[in-house]
Amino acid sequence: LLVLPELPHEGARKPFDIPGAMLAAGGLFGILIGLSKGEVWGFTSSRVVGAVGLGVVALVGFLMREAHVSDPLIPPALLRLRSLVTANAAAAAGAAALFGLMVLVPFYMVRALGFGPVTVAAAMTPIAGSFLILGPLGGRLMARVAAPRLAGVGYLVAAIGAIVMGLAA
Repeated sequence: LLVLPELPHEGARKPFDIPGAMLAAGGLFGILIGLSKGEVWGFTSSRVVGAVGLGVVALVGFLMREAHVSDPLIPPALLRLRSLVTANAAAAAGAAALFGLMVLVPFYMVRALGFGPVTVAAAMTPIAGSFLILGPLGGRLMARVAAPRLAGVGYLVAAIGAIVMGLAA
């Protein structure tokens, strides 16, 4: 706060869409609680199906509301930009894959393969090391290479690494 200057205000403050935020949060909560409790409650149980169903209904309600309010949380016009939707879908897929790699693979190595903690750490260290090395390199390459091409190469390298890791197990 001491370093950053205060930005000038641009016009009047826009109202925050509280009902829209509640619909979005409720929708995500319903879907996430259904997915996270599915193993305990049973994925076909009425509680899980109901929670996921209510979550989907709330998210549809959120999208319908956003299309009709004057100051939406997410302007619907953004959802019509194919490049934005594609980039966000790719980022979500990458995040899901990274979650599987960094969280689920170590569990698999311990439970299914019987590896000890030191072996799992040794197996996972090259992944963290590659982030340290390739992260800054990717940042520098962004200025020279088109983002879709760079992302495509990154996902291809990640897929090859996952295949090699799968074959090694």
